[in-house]
Amino acid sequence: MLRIGVLQVFITFCMILLGGVVHNTGSSLACPDWPTCFGTFFPQMTGGVLIEHSHRLLGMIIGILCIIQLALGLKIRLEFKRIYLWSIGLLVLVIYQGILGGVTVLFQLPPQVSTLHLGTAELIFVAMIAQVIRIYRVQKSLPKFTEKLPSSRLLWITLVAVYLQILYGASVRHFGYSAGCGLGADYSMLCMDLETGGRVFWPSIGGSQFHMGHRLLGILSALMVIISTIPLIIWAKRTKNQLIRLWAGSAHLIVIAQIVFGIWTLSSHIETLPVSLHLAGATLLLGVVFFLAHYLSALKCAAKKGAQSNHE
Repeated sequence: MLRIGVLQVFITFCMILLGGVVHNTGSSLACPDWPTCFGTFFPQMTGGVLIEHSHRLLGMIIGILCIIQLALGLKIRLEFKRIYLWSIGLLVLVIYQGILGGVTVLFQLPPQVSTLHLGTAELIFVAMIAQVIRIYRVQKSLPKFTEKLPSSRLLWITLVAVYLQILYGASVRHFGYSAGCGLGADYSMLCMDLETGGRVFWPSIGGSQFHMGHRLLGILSALMVIISTIPLIIWAKRTKNQLIRLWAGSAHLIVIAQIVFGIWTLSSHIETLPVSLHLAGATLLLGVVFFLAHYLSALKCAAKKGAQSNHE
């Protein structure tokens, strides 16, 4: 089950990334019908159809893996009820995501539904990471530490901020405000004021303000990621926990990469590659923060149970 869970996480990440490519290349309606593509499940895989239908096929693969995971969970449903119930929830969520994808196509890309479609995909991604951690805890015992573990509260708050930032970014893109502050290197930091034509920190037009809000929330999210992971890095260094140190350090690298990708996106006039990398970075950051928060909570739970057992 552990290997299938890891495979689910990887394919889901690829599906999210490919979904971004679908939108960024204008391939969202390359298949005008759903669930088939031009009336068949095996269309000619060229151009936009190749991109759009490949995205659908990845979704089908994820659904099949969820069914396999659920079937394997039947064997342990009495002993490990949470893993079994979580497998059911994942399958339901993937089916719901598929329906959202169909609604997106059949109703000609309503921005609200398109944003919800990405938001649900991100939820599936972190839910699958949670399932992997649960299975890992069953198959392999978690390490125990005598030193007090750092608090995970700020990490959970940071996770919410990163998720909201992803939804905000999707709204900017799907509602057509990607160029709201102007394009090119000159407008990658400050915003173009459509009334005066100059560069300002806060524009006067609503659409531009909406775009600038995404940048400001991005700065806030970045600061929260750095602040919430620094105690983990210090603790991991002191306890020689290379796993936590690696993941917390990678969060800082992803934050830097996200800033670079955001500037590159605007400087390149919203080319497909930097936009796709920006989405990939956001998804990775969400996954890393979730892993740290969930894994730290699991360590605390294991430590608490160990203390209770010793007391008894």
